[in-house]
Amino acid sequence: MDYFRDIRMKRQLNNYCSTSEYVPWEDATSILVFFESDYLEQNYDIKEMIDSWRREGKKVSTCQYTDKKETEQSSLDNFVVIDQKSVDFWGRTTSIAALRMLEEDEFDIVLDLTMATIRPLVYLLIGVNAKMRCGKKTELMKGIYDFQIEMKMPEFDDSEEGIAAREEYNERKELADQIVRYLKMIKKL
Repeated sequence: MDYFRDIRMKRQLNNYCSTSEYVPWEDATSILVFFESDYLEQNYDIKEMIDSWRREGKKVSTCQYTDKKETEQSSLDNFVVIDQKSVDFWGRTTSIAALRMLEEDEFDIVLDLTMATIRPLVYLLIGVNAKMRCGKKTELMKGIYDFQIEMKMPEFDDSEEGIAAREEYNERKELADQIVRYLKMIKKL
């Protein structure tokens, strides 16, 4: 079944036509963050990033996916939660909050901090009203993102320091930091 779902999603992605415009980080007022929730739904790294961006004066909303059958709440403000119960056969979300977000909200920048392809978030990504979409560079998403970062996992040795560094490394935080850093640098040029 995933084969047919992937074909349908790829067809939708091929039909997508970006209407993007570059938005410098300093000029962005509204940010939407897509991410996959950690198992315990604590998401400390996401909370830390959001707090930092809010201190910069950004209005930050989140759309998180959890692989659980059903979840009742998120510990984040301005959030939409997508769980397995709110996904149809094809992988599109049926979440009323998510669909309302598509219709009513407009964002300057969407940051997709997912490390893998998550169908419901991909469908939302192409449907959301946003000036600019940013994320991890992948073959599937090359025509969707307006700004992409290629992520390579650093190599860690088997020493105690290497093992500790490997455990501490956070790929999605690194992705977010890289995107924001480049959006800030491009403005300065």
